[in-house]
Amino acid sequence: MTASGPGVAAAVGWAGMSPGPELAARLSSLDPTAVPNAEVVEMLAAAGRQVAHSQAVFYAAMAEVGRAVPFAGDDAAAGAEATRLPRASEWASCEIAAALTYTGRRADAEFAFCQVLVRRLPLVWDALSAGALDVIKARMFAEYLEDLTEAQVQVLCARFVGLAAGWTSGQLRARLGRAVQHIDRDFYRRRYQKGIRERGISGWLAADGTATVSAHGLSPAEAAAATERLEHLADAIKAAGHPATIHQLRADLMMRLLDGRFDGFTHERMLATMLADPSTFPSEEDRPRAGSGSRAGAGNRPPPSADRGRASEPGSSSEPGPPARVLGARYGVEVRIGLSTLLGLDEHPAELPGWGPILAEEARALVALQEAAEWRFAVTDPDGYLIHGGLTRARPHRAVPTTPCRGGVVELHIPATLLADLVTGATSADEQVLARWGPVIAAITRHYADRDAAQRRLDIHPTDRYARAALRRHVQIRDRTCIFPGCRRPARKTEQDHTLDHRHGGLTVRANLEPLCELHHLLKHAGGWRLEQPEPGRFRWRSPLGRIYWTRGEPISPDLPDPIPRGPGEAPDLGGSGPTDEGPILPPRPRPDPPPTPPPI
Repeated sequence: MTASGPGVAAAVGWAGMSPGPELAARLSSLDPTAVPNAEVVEMLAAAGRQVAHSQAVFYAAMAEVGRAVPFAGDDAAAGAEATRLPRASEWASCEIAAALTYTGRRADAEFAFCQVLVRRLPLVWDALSAGALDVIKARMFAEYLEDLTEAQVQVLCARFVGLAAGWTSGQLRARLGRAVQHIDRDFYRRRYQKGIRERGISGWLAADGTATVSAHGLSPAEAAAATERLEHLADAIKAAGHPATIHQLRADLMMRLLDGRFDGFTHERMLATMLADPSTFPSEEDRPRAGSGSRAGAGNRPPPSADRGRASEPGSSSEPGPPARVLGARYGVEVRIGLSTLLGLDEHPAELPGWGPILAEEARALVALQEAAEWRFAVTDPDGYLIHGGLTRARPHRAVPTTPCRGGVVELHIPATLLADLVTGATSADEQVLARWGPVIAAITRHYADRDAAQRRLDIHPTDRYARAALRRHVQIRDRTCIFPGCRRPARKTEQDHTLDHRHGGLTVRANLEPLCELHHLLKHAGGWRLEQPEPGRFRWRSPLGRIYWTRGEPISPDLPDPIPRGPGEAPDLGGSGPTDEGPILPPRPRPDPPPTPPPI
């Protein structure tokens, strides 16, 4: 087949082109849509080689950042030198995180990988630079060979690097795993034990607003037993007539077993509760009807053996004390939400610190469950930053009592203009809703009227070694997170640090305190980073390599764009309500559909 066009000449000879400047120039000037069919796969392979080459250069540069000799910011001569440390700096990943706007965890992982790749696996790095391996396969070599001896690494690299180009990542993983176990059985066992010691849980939000919870470093036997239990319980609930899919039931069961709602429940009670809980049903039509003899809501009642003691959280000045703490209650969390959203004046997202935004209706339901939590308030200026914050014991009136959560924090955000409008009645909020939230609004209004005196009281113990509760809470509300560049550790889970150390005369006042997570607190004291606070809540970091980074806490009430509704025909097809297959948690590898039979000629 012959073809003509601007892409043809550019495509000829790609199969033999090594990655580098010439191939990069060829690819950047190419019109991919003009490449002939016979050449398009060569184009793809060439682009893949160039990507791998660029990644090799990237990780080599990252390794050099780790070994660069620190210098004073005003020492131009030292900054112009290309001097290196004999080994990487202990704090190099923090410089990388700040420069590339990575999270601390990502910077640690990327720097650890580059150290193994560049320093210990030169054959693997060479293959990546030449485009023979992609970065996923390079990571597998680093993962499996990181802790082996030099002799073992040389043998396995010589054996597998050349072959890996023709294998999938799954094939390479299987080959390396077997080889490592065979070449050093004692090490393989010790590495497994190390993985068990480093076990943990992580979670994040997906683009659709739902959450993912993932566990790692688990004993395979325990993980298998846990999944067997989920499968057994879900199968029993499904067999009893629950309309949800097996996958939906397993997810609902896992969360109820983890968050405390099923504490102390027998197998039979879990089954009965799931059958009566309308939130586990996939659609409105499937849910049990009130008054139909169903046991809807039974899962929210505490078991007979529940602890009836009072929670230790503060109660309301206008309401009875917080509800009894019961066995099976869900654990409370920190939620940040605008008072205007709770009053129904808008549908702005709320926030779960450390996770991200959640829907307004989900946040309202969560706040309703956390009346026994610590309730904070933050009155903000037009830019969304803190004017005054504190604690309130007031709670909204509830027509129907709710099952309490254990602990947690509710942080209410109120622009000063909205607070003034609420006092004068110049809002469009429903009167019944305003009456219900009246105690909270009145309490915040009293606190705000006394803000000048309250803020002066925060600084009346400047020689204290540690900040007292009110001052510590003020700094947490003001700064939101650890104030190192890019760190998102919630301030409530950090350490309070003096910008100018207390031992050097630093005062325990608002203008000399900030939240730092454990890592970045240690970085400031031992990692060569310098921190200044020119004005309260604004911070200037200088890295060991002379880079300056300014940070400030995120706005408490960030400005949001106006909603832009979708027009006719613009709504995406989201498919069904979820997976409908009834397979196991670890399904067999799916097989592709056979190709369609070609039509007769």
